[in-house]
Amino acid sequence: MIIQTGLRTDIPAFYSRWFMNRIRAGFVMVRNPYNFHQVTRYRLDPEVVDLIGFCTKNPAPMLSSVSSLGCFSQYWFVSIIPYGTDLEPYVPPVKSVVRSVIQLASVLPSGCVALRYDPVVLTSVYTEEVHYKSFDSICRCLKGSIDTAAVSFISEYPKHQYTFPQLMTVPVDVRRRMIVNFTRIASGYGITVKLCGENFSYFSDLPVKFGGCLTYDLYEKVIGYPLKREKYQRLRSCDCVMGHDIGTYNSCLHMCRYCYANYLEDDVKSNAKRHNENSPLLIGEILPEDRITSARQSTLKNGQNSLF
Repeated sequence: MIIQTGLRTDIPAFYSRWFMNRIRAGFVMVRNPYNFHQVTRYRLDPEVVDLIGFCTKNPAPMLSSVSSLGCFSQYWFVSIIPYGTDLEPYVPPVKSVVRSVIQLASVLPSGCVALRYDPVVLTSVYTEEVHYKSFDSICRCLKGSIDTAAVSFISEYPKHQYTFPQLMTVPVDVRRRMIVNFTRIASGYGITVKLCGENFSYFSDLPVKFGGCLTYDLYEKVIGYPLKREKYQRLRSCDCVMGHDIGTYNSCLHMCRYCYANYLEDDVKSNAKRHNENSPLLIGEILPEDRITSARQSTLKNGQNSLF
């Protein structure tokens, strides 16, 4: 099984102590975001968890704990993009996150850390040229620490009419041009660009890799074994493995204006106050009326021979 930690919130940035408590306890509980009293219990045991996937904007709070997770395979996607507090009010400065990525890559096996340059937003402040300059600077700093950069453009959600009313979709012709330039820049530093969350029919003729950024093919390379594919819903525009996330929506304190996982700032703050680092749940406690079901877990490793 693949356990994801960063599709609903940023656990390394804000809830690292809770996460490590759950690792030590050997299990975690997760509320169904669409059925409040339905709770799933996952074992956090390397016998059944083949890999833990992290998506974060700030790995620094977990750097001291990474080595203690050595019994689990890990893959880290770290988002770094040159926005200020107008779009990312509480994200650390780019230079600080870059230093954390370099440190993270130094203690993990090669290929276990990647860059997410996502989402690409164009405004009068964040122009194409600003993005090219920033992307070049980030790739230059991370040369030798990463080999992959996933690029994705902003997607509009209904909530953006309230949280980001001036948001404009990046036109296809501009996205095509930017992808070509991002690929050219990254290749100069030995980094491969992957396109994720996009309609690939618009870009199939371009020199960029497709298929998503959190895929079974990627995880097989990290783990060193072929994996059986679980069947559950994925994004239509990629082959990313989206299931078994242990986070909670409306709990990420970065408060990014473009975020799909936060809806109301007041709810985020309220949920954060309900966080208990000793609870099996990320937010709140188990209630008497909760229905707890243990997940059916088993390794996805298909055979005993390494791929490499």
